[in-house]
Amino acid sequence: MRLKAGAIREMHWHKPEEWGFVIEGQKRITAVVQDGHAFHDDLDEGDIWNFPGGIPHWLQGLEGDDPSSCSSSTTATSMRTSLR
Repeated sequence: MRLKAGAIREMHWHKPEEWGFVIEGQKRITAVVQDGHAFHDDLDEGDIWNFPGGIPHWLQGLEGDDPSSCSSSTTATSMRTSLR
């Protein structure tokens, strides 16, 4: 997935957990945690993230050395499922 600086991947969720890896650029992740509050974190190249299944979340591309895009690789397949 590529996100230009300022672009937002709308709120969504998955039944399985989601893992992601920032290949280039910077990204802000936001998740609605179980008590209803939003959790935010900014990620840089090489960082990973994980959203447990059913947790609403969204992603935003941030400006960095290359403000044109943020690339990441994600999978919505749980580790348990992929190891079976």
